Amino acid sequence: MKCAQCAHDFCWICLGKWADHGAVTGGYYKCNLYEEKKKDTGFAKEEKKREDAANELQRYMWYYERYANHEKSCKLAIKLKPIIKEKVKMLNELKNYPPKELEFLEQGCDVVIQCRDVLKWTYAYGYYHSRGMKELRKNLFEQWQSDLEKYCDHLHGLVEKDLEQFMDPNIVDRGPFYHYRGQLTQYYEATKIFFTNLVKGLEEIENV
Repeated sequence: MKCAQCAHDFCWICLGKWADHGAVTGGYYKCNLYEEKKKDTGFAKEEKKREDAANELQRYMWYYERYANHEKSCKLAIKLKPIIKEKVKMLNELKNYPPKELEFLEQGCDVVIQCRDVLKWTYAYGYYHSRGMKELRKNLFEQWQSDLEKYCDHLHGLVEKDLEQFMDPNIVDRGPFYHYRGQLTQYYEATKIFFTNLVKGLEEIENV
């Protein structure tokens, strides 16, 4: 291996100078020096530190990626809100849907924004606190988190649905629109319940 910063050549297995290696040390794919170094207590401790650091980085990235995904989805939902407002106006003007019957669209978007914002922080919380949780509480926390994610993802998909199909003034049948409204309302209500469960559950964990 060669360091990109200083061009230092080193063995990727034992991390020693590449100049000390050759056919007698095992060549490119097997380092005999590494086997000898493993017997050294100091080297073993350093290797353990490197492994721990690599594992911690992997753990951090797992939590960070999920945090970042929810943050990105939250921003997309925020950008979607003025578009939904415009669609609501058009549905009222073109199809004469009463404003009360269209409130579910903005309400659904608001719930998605709220849930995404909380979910991203549950991953920050989980990164710092999950190791200290008792197994039962950790399992409960992850279940609440998973339930809310599942319903929020589905609700987000419904909120993003193309509403143009419901705006054709020549289509009299309102059945498809009310079917969509029923679906979104159902997931909107269920998502609120799972949101409440997660928030209350976290409060209980913090108060123990």
